[in-house]
Amino acid sequence: MKSFALLLVPATTFAASINLPRDLTPASSLPSGWQYAGCSVDAVSPRSLSQASTISNTDNSADSCIAFCSSKGYNVAGTEYSSECYCGSALPTAADEASCNMPCSSDASQACGGPSRLSVYYNPSASTSMNPGVAGWVSGGCIKDDVQDRTLPDLKQVDGPMAVAKCVAACQASGYVLGGVEYGGECWCGNSANLKPTNDPSQCYMPCAGNHSEFCGGPDALNVYYAPSTTPPPSGNCLPLRADGYGLLQNGGFEDGFNGWVANVVSGEFQPALDKADQYEGCQAAKITPTSPPTSGSRQISISQTLSNLTPGASYTFTGYQGRLAASLNDDSPVIAVIVGAQRLGEITACSGSGCELSVADGAAAYTKHTVPFTYEGQGPVADLAFVVTYTSADTEKGNPPLLFDGFNLVEDEAAPSADRL
Repeated sequence: MKSFALLLVPATTFAASINLPRDLTPASSLPSGWQYAGCSVDAVSPRSLSQASTISNTDNSADSCIAFCSSKGYNVAGTEYSSECYCGSALPTAADEASCNMPCSSDASQACGGPSRLSVYYNPSASTSMNPGVAGWVSGGCIKDDVQDRTLPDLKQVDGPMAVAKCVAACQASGYVLGGVEYGGECWCGNSANLKPTNDPSQCYMPCAGNHSEFCGGPDALNVYYAPSTTPPPSGNCLPLRADGYGLLQNGGFEDGFNGWVANVVSGEFQPALDKADQYEGCQAAKITPTSPPTSGSRQISISQTLSNLTPGASYTFTGYQGRLAASLNDDSPVIAVIVGAQRLGEITACSGSGCELSVADGAAAYTKHTVPFTYEGQGPVADLAFVVTYTSADTEKGNPPLLFDGFNLVEDEAAPSADRL
């Protein structure tokens, strides 16, 4: 019984300590330009105001939260659960005013939201928007990026905090025709003319660190700008994705058709073609489609190029993009072997497991980047680089999917430009 009594004591003490304050009000004296927007709904994931946040158990109020958000370039600030402060660029959904019933940690008379509720303040005169263009360069919208597979390959440093004009100037000075600002303070440059907008342009929501009136992308999202000569990209101007082009390869993007490449059907029947609608970079991609039935047995085709400038014992890195159209593939088909001279560098499967089930909206293609490092073991500078594609599936519905190839690049590791960041 004693242990039971001991359990009751802290519970009773806790209940007695709960004293919800009455007559809480929003802040009445606000920094110039700011006003109260009301009580709003929040959620843990995703947050209604998700761009920046801070917590203080002793110093959270409308003033401190507004100061924090203003310093980050945001024009919407919200206090929550007494001690939390969140920032954003758009007003969240309104809630019942009475549900913002918790006092601020630094002002017991001021409401600082509640559980899943925000006391929201905003400055309509400090709104952030997309810069439509600068110095003749024109906005290309909000573009997807990936830290493992950069849309624009070259990261540039600028003097001072980031602004669109600074990034454009840095890219132009380095001879690029595309520039992109990301994550509020990053500048990326490149030459790809095949960038596509994100499905959600609101992902470019972060103000530039050096100019809070304009957006500088977001996490994995770029606000992209085109040089005047590439707005819109002129027909015939098909530029490689990487700053160093195709490296040691000729026509690695198949922009000149199959020039420099030899297609050799080993077994079965194939239709090599050029695809101008589903390319990864530039204006077109190589497309390989088996035309003999899957039940005819294994079908194989090789695509090769003769290299004449390899160094025995040197290290190289091949990168390339293999794409698929909306389709379902069997796990065992197809397989792409990469071969240099007599060296079999490895095999690449077109898909694996759940990745074989592919449904791409609007007829677009899904690409996978493949990277193959190797040390050249040949005795001389001349060798064939070959990609041998083998279809083994006998499935009449899934056994003949076309494959796309684009953006092939081969560099000697010691000679790879330090600015290249794929």
